[in-house]
Amino acid sequence: MANESNPLWPQGFDPANIETLADGLLHKRWLRVGNETGEMDAIDGEDADISALTRGAGVHPLYNGVAWVMVTGLARPEVDSVDGIVSITAPGFSAQFSNATSQRKGQQITVTLQYASD
Repeated sequence: MANESNPLWPQGFDPANIETLADGLLHKRWLRVGNETGEMDAIDGEDADISALTRGAGVHPLYNGVAWVMVTGLARPEVDSVDGIVSITAPGFSAQFSNATSQRKGQQITVTLQYASD
């Protein structure tokens, strides 16, 4: 999603429901990240069985920003891409980013944020 020079910043998460993995942090209940291009919010709940894996943009897995996010468990995601603004909604999940592209391969949706230096 983001990259190391333009990371997403943690805006909310549940510290009691995070597991440290070799590849990053597994958020098993809630995660909200964003930057100047937009925001993503994922919460596990009654209508959603969502988890999110994040990889840090620096030494600390969250507080130097997040370079990459993978969300699993989305049910019936709806993707809308108009004029460089990508929006994704599903039960328990929302994301909207400007200057972005999306690509769908089967059940996998990849959103790439574009920056002037990319």
